[in-house]
Amino acid sequence: MQRIPAENRTGDAKRRYARGLDGLRALAVLMVLVYHGNEEWLPGGFLGVDVFFVISGYLITDQLCAKWQQKGGLDLTAFWVRRVRRLVPAVLVVLVVATAAATVVKPSLLSGIGGELLAAVTFTSNWWGVVSGASYFSQFGDQSLLLHLWSLAVEEQFYLVWPLVLLVVLRLVRRRSARACIAFAMACASVIAMIVLHDPGADASRVYYGTDTHAFGLLLGATLAIAMPSQWLAGLKRAGASVLGVLGLAGAAALAFMAALLSGSSEFLYSGGFGLVAVVAGAVVAAAIPAAGWFGRLLSWQPLRWIGLRSYGIYLWHMPVVVLFSAGGLAVSDFLFVGLVTAVSLAAAAVSYRWVEQPFRRNGIRATIRRLAAPSRTGDTRTGPAVLTGGVVVLLLLAVTGMVLAPPKNDLQSQIAAGEDAAGTTPLNSSPPPPVAPSAEVPAIQGTQVPAIEERRVPGTGVTAFGDSVMAAAGTALRERLPGANLDVKIGRQMWDLPELIASERDSGRLGSVVVVGLGTNGDFNTSTLERVIWEAGPQRAVVLINISVPKEWQDRVNAKLADAEARWPNVTVVDWRTAVQNHPDVFWDDDTHPRNPNGTDLYADLVVEALPPQVK
Repeated sequence: MQRIPAENRTGDAKRRYARGLDGLRALAVLMVLVYHGNEEWLPGGFLGVDVFFVISGYLITDQLCAKWQQKGGLDLTAFWVRRVRRLVPAVLVVLVVATAAATVVKPSLLSGIGGELLAAVTFTSNWWGVVSGASYFSQFGDQSLLLHLWSLAVEEQFYLVWPLVLLVVLRLVRRRSARACIAFAMACASVIAMIVLHDPGADASRVYYGTDTHAFGLLLGATLAIAMPSQWLAGLKRAGASVLGVLGLAGAAALAFMAALLSGSSEFLYSGGFGLVAVVAGAVVAAAIPAAGWFGRLLSWQPLRWIGLRSYGIYLWHMPVVVLFSAGGLAVSDFLFVGLVTAVSLAAAAVSYRWVEQPFRRNGIRATIRRLAAPSRTGDTRTGPAVLTGGVVVLLLLAVTGMVLAPPKNDLQSQIAAGEDAAGTTPLNSSPPPPVAPSAEVPAIQGTQVPAIEERRVPGTGVTAFGDSVMAAAGTALRERLPGANLDVKIGRQMWDLPELIASERDSGRLGSVVVVGLGTNGDFNTSTLERVIWEAGPQRAVVLINISVPKEWQDRVNAKLADAEARWPNVTVVDWRTAVQNHPDVFWDDDTHPRNPNGTDLYADLVVEALPPQVK
């Protein structure tokens, strides 16, 4: 094959470059940023990661196929070196700075950080999340500084394996349609793997993190690149590009709709919904590429492009910023919190883009290090290497100090895990008695002192309790006091997850005569959501709502809604956990939210038992 001159190859690359994809990257990273900043605003914002997957799968495959057409082969070593230059330096900087910052802000954030750091530098964070049981959708407690790197790990594993697979396909299969079918079949296999391996009602981390079960976005992007190369899409005439633009706009609206309505606990996503998201994202990607298309020009708006070009850095930095701000007790409104997170993340990404990503990407690792180490003169003083070296040494010392002095793997996590195990044990009597009328004699817990409640053990038969990590932390104590109760706890559970769960338990005959709800810690909810919870339980069942004590802006709003429900519904009782512990921080772990064993957990369990109607005691 005739060798294409370098200048022509550069021109081809420029013609293939689609500015609209920069804007799409910007929208995707902003979705994720808002999700982590305040899940209540955009409960499905994590779908932005799936948009990234489709974009990445498309671009990488498009570049490799173009190289194949030009040269009749692929230099995979050069490809992998470019990936290392592009991704690794920025990650290493984030790891050092985030660890050093956590040492200053809250050293307990570094509990067990060694395994996470090793997973991050080996691009296996997704499998670390599976093995360690770190739920991506747990929105409370001390979140991991590095958990978001799971998606980078999936991409890197894809970059390692997919070029080898593609090389074989390109050599053995000549028809483009057949090549696309192979990639599409692999994408479908990944979707099917997610559907088959997902256990409804259980934590979805395994199928969410797994490369095998979450590679479909990358593979669908690859399918699109084989079927519709960027050079072909870019050359579409205005009429075709306009039609594709309408499809892209509809796809973007569908993505926004799903991001607003779906959450990490939506079973629809794990039953093929994620695959649908990838297909829709593929349509948006295709629509963003044509040079003559209005949709691509819309996404090429300069502010969006600026963010999109720095989206990798924004994604890397935003999660440590969210975690550090939260751990530092930043007491501001939700709006200001998200605004500050956005501003700091964009600023950090801009610095990273200018001084880390671009130099290493353009000049290579060795040349960039030599340039950074080259002296710059201020008068007769050589300051460049000294300042750089000094800053690196300080950051490394802080990071290492934090890792050495960090407490062992969070005891709170161990307590929650034990509580989950206790809650998950089969109750002594799993057949609830018939629903009973709610009693007007349920005591209200008031006052500012911790009530001196005698520890009581009652059968608990007929009690069904739903909770999040707070109830899970007290799971062992609850099981001891209510051996016959059905305890259903899940880290990160939200109030809006509950109506369907209650309906399912009710329709299957497993819902007890008393429904205990311990939710709200992870975020606010609409009054209509709480009304539906009570409605699904039915007027013949007593509903016991446990209010929350959490150093978050939504605490008072949540508790006010629970109190209002108690005033409106005769079968509703509120356990005033907030008042009971208000002046007793010693009952909490250092997150001021989860009850500490034994004082906090015993108190929590005793308050719940005291609030139960006498019919089930």
